[in-house]
Amino acid sequence: MQIFNGSALVQAFLGSDILVDWRAFTQSSILVYANAVQRLIVRNQTGIYTSNPTNSAGSVVPLTFTTNQSSTNLSDVTVEDCTFDIGGVVTGAAVLIKSSTDGQIPTRIRVSGIDIGNSGSVGSTTADGLDIGACSDVRVSDCHLQSCQVGLGIVSSNVVVENVVARNCGSPGISIGDTPTAAYGINIQYILLANCLVVDCGYSTGTVRGGILISSHNDDTEYVWLSNCVSYESSEAGMDYGLVIYAQGTSGTINILTLTGGHLSGSTGPWTEAHDTGPTLGQILYQGVDNVNSAQGLVVNPSTPYVQFKESGTGSSSASLGSNSPATTTSAPNVWIKVLAPDGVTTVYIPAWK
Repeated sequence: MQIFNGSALVQAFLGSDILVDWRAFTQSSILVYANAVQRLIVRNQTGIYTSNPTNSAGSVVPLTFTTNQSSTNLSDVTVEDCTFDIGGVVTGAAVLIKSSTDGQIPTRIRVSGIDIGNSGSVGSTTADGLDIGACSDVRVSDCHLQSCQVGLGIVSSNVVVENVVARNCGSPGISIGDTPTAAYGINIQYILLANCLVVDCGYSTGTVRGGILISSHNDDTEYVWLSNCVSYESSEAGMDYGLVIYAQGTSGTINILTLTGGHLSGSTGPWTEAHDTGPTLGQILYQGVDNVNSAQGLVVNPSTPYVQFKESGTGSSSASLGSNSPATTTSAPNVWIKVLAPDGVTTVYIPAWK
């Protein structure tokens, strides 16, 4: 095993069984730039940045884990109990884990106990806290990820991002999917976000700001679960919605998205959904989500395939609406509510009066 501790900076690794333990540093360089490493532990790191750090690879990320060769891999990485102040960093992120253009997918990544602060005023930097890009089998837990744009980003780059679990994290913004300006054409799938708190800031689609952003751009983002998450606006910095769901580009979909429990709110409303011409929104399910500013309300599957009833039947009796309607206008129905029949294919309509 290779062990690094004390005051020296470590900028590159190539090998296996490496421990980086206890290091305090300010500004001068990247702490860790890990390339093609198996069984790496990085812990007890502290860093303060007042401007962008760089290294020979051109990175502006204090703690970088990446692959850059198709024949090498990055696996079995543990990052724990690290603290960063990124108040002056204007680009990049404090911690980045990803695959490069021709690299294999980093896998079996564990991140816990990370505290990323921002000593600058809110809005003073666009730096992210922790970015997970093009990885598989990632576990993030018990992290405080304060930054001025996205505390936690789960984003596609050149290959699929899958099997990511984030629990018990606090963040000013969480982004799942392609960023609004990206178009990678790669899927993001099997993402679980549980017991996370999002306050203020959040990601902007260019028109609205959301505490939690779930997006796609000419690709598919699917099988995403949010459980008992809270996303709300305080007086410190505004956001329009607690949750923004946005399918962009000319193709692709956001599908199999489930939210259970939790609370959503924003200055405009709890949530919003949108898609460009071409991409679609598939099955989206809200269950027991408490919300405020709820003029829109939360409904089950607000886009295709709509609400689906499990049972139906027919008979020979003649039914009458009778004379006990509470509606004030009882001529033609005000709206016809579109739902799916139990076969899951047939569209039917329910009349409603006002």
